[in-house]
Amino acid sequence: MTDGSATGSRIAVLADLHLACGEHDPFTEDDRLARTIRHLVSGAGGVPLRLVLLGDTFDFPAVSLPGRGASPATRPSEAVRKLDRIMAAHAPVFAALRDLLAAGHRIDFVAGNHDMELSMPAVQRSLRQALPGTLDVHPWMLHLPGVLYAEHGQQHHDLNRFPGLLVDHPDDGDRPLRVPPGSYLDALVHLRRRAPWASPPARALLAARMGTGLFLGLVRLSRAERHRPERERLLRSTTLAGLPAGSVVDIDRLGAATPASIARRAAVLAARRLRRRSGAAVPFMQAAAQAVHHVLAAEGAAVPFYLFGHTHVAADVPLADGAAARYLNPGTWSSAVRRVPGGDRRCCVVIVDQPPGAGPRARLTGPA
Repeated sequence: MTDGSATGSRIAVLADLHLACGEHDPFTEDDRLARTIRHLVSGAGGVPLRLVLLGDTFDFPAVSLPGRGASPATRPSEAVRKLDRIMAAHAPVFAALRDLLAAGHRIDFVAGNHDMELSMPAVQRSLRQALPGTLDVHPWMLHLPGVLYAEHGQQHHDLNRFPGLLVDHPDDGDRPLRVPPGSYLDALVHLRRRAPWASPPARALLAARMGTGLFLGLVRLSRAERHRPERERLLRSTTLAGLPAGSVVDIDRLGAATPASIARRAAVLAARRLRRRSGAAVPFMQAAAQAVHHVLAAEGAAVPFYLFGHTHVAADVPLADGAAARYLNPGTWSSAVRRVPGGDRRCCVVIVDQPPGAGPRARLTGPA
């Protein structure tokens, strides 16, 4: 991963590690990831390194606690316990992260749909205690002017969108995280794998709980759209990622979803499958990057690189309108993903500052 021609600072982006613990931990690449992190540090050649972990770094729903029934909606006190278990299960990775920070580099955690618990102050405190150094947590997006715009991407995926992002207060009275309907759908899909020990009545009860959560998640989506003016008023009063408030509101609108819009999208996908039509359409995350670029360009804040995770598909493609900007996705390190189109799923995006006037450059590279 070394790029010896670089003389300025360097940014490395990883996404979708899905660190958990226990029998069904989606991550089994500790030594390889630790080696990759150390390689990124040595490859920086003494210049500042900024490691961006672009969402779903942790897989909180995959972590069980003694005496706690299965539920994707984690309370802050439970989330801290889950994080402790994840850190204990992946000691080599956290040792490499601590060494990176001790060397004077920095880490940015961007929350995703599997680790929105990172938005909880209690979880952030626990994470900073475990990883002392320059560490920031971003509940939604990271914007570095003239270089990149990055977010995990769940806000552009209707089933996984958090309608109350930045508005809900996750540490209010140890209230459970309000997760999107997709979190309960995931739980239903993986129920057989995650609870093979359960008796048929217990499995039926778990399925009923997850089904109820799915329904309530769809209700929250409907309610959020009815209260959109209030949400937009709150967003306009929030300083986020150094972006103009109007840009944040416009980006939020891009992913607006309702149960009806989800049903329409599902019907279109089903019709395409029945007709055996394949992917002439632009992949949805690439389309989201294009739309975000248009929003930022209108504000004079466009950047050359738009980074997203979530899809688990590594990508480095130019935006469709001929703009000198690219969509990049570092893929996934989850061991639960066996085959991904386009080669190695375990990728990293490396962005290097160029001499003044030359602009930054980026490349997608494999693990060390």
